Formats: sequence, C-alpha cells, structure tokens
Amino acid sequence: MPHSHPKHSHYPRSASTIARDDQTTLGGLLRKATHYQHLDQILSSVLGPDLAPQCQVACQRGSDLVLLVSSSSWATRVRMESDNILHSVRSSGHREITSIKVRVSPLSTRPMLEPRDKVLSPAAKNALREFADQCSDQQLSAIAKRLSSSKGRT
Repeated sequence: MPHSHPKHSHYPRSASTIARDDQTTLGGLLRKATHYQHLDQILSSVLGPDLAPQCQVACQRGSDLVLLVSSSSWATRVRMESDNILHSVRSSGHREITSIKVRVSPLSTRPMLEPRDKVLSPAAKNALREFADQCSDQQLSAIAKRLSSSKGRT
C-alpha cells in the first residue's frame, strides 16, 4: 500500500497558496523580501530625502540590522541617526532588533540591460492569469495581469 505524505500532495496547488506558505522556498523568500521592504520604508522615513537614497537595508543578523551606505561620509551621518533608526524600527514591531550596524559599500543599482524580445508561451500566460485572479495583493495581481496580456515584449 503506497504511503501518503501530506507535504507531497499529488494535487496541484495554486501559485498564491504556494506564495503564502512559509514552508516553500517562494513563500519564505516573499516573507523575507516583505520584511526587508518594511525595514527599508522605516529607514527612508527616518533618514529623509537627502540621506535615504544613500542608505539601504542589507540584512538582519540576529539582533543586528545591517545597513549599507554609499560612502564613509554618509556612514558618519547614518551612524549619528542610528538611535532614531533603532527607535523607529523597534516601535514599528521589530523588537528583536537591538542594534544598528553601518557598512560602507557601493549600493546596488539595476544594471542597464539591452531589451530583448521575449514571448510568453500560452501556458505561461494562463498561469499568470490564474495567479492574478487568485492573488490577494492588488499590485502583484495587476503586474501579473499586465504580463499575461502582453503581445510580444515583456
């Protein structure tokens, strides 16, 4: 008699179910990305329009929030704001963070890539439409719908 494992169901799961499941690689990545995006938003609100573009959240190592800044002079300014950053981060629910570490490193930027024609297969378009219909995140749903209805370039 074959063994049935609940984790390895033979029935397909929707993309939105997989995305919400922290036990899947995709779900874990989305949860982590949302966590860092929230921390980046807090950071930007504390630092203001002059300093925020020079700084980004790199990672969280245990109780340390590691920030990257574009130069040593910006690092000095961010370090002067570290108490305000820590207070804002902790008061927004991230109580596990107890210190701010500032590192100097060139900030990541989007590489300029030459556009290439890409055509989605009918199966990929259907999967994107299904995901868009089931996704509770309106912004992500709109992106998936736009991609699924593209004619050539994506």
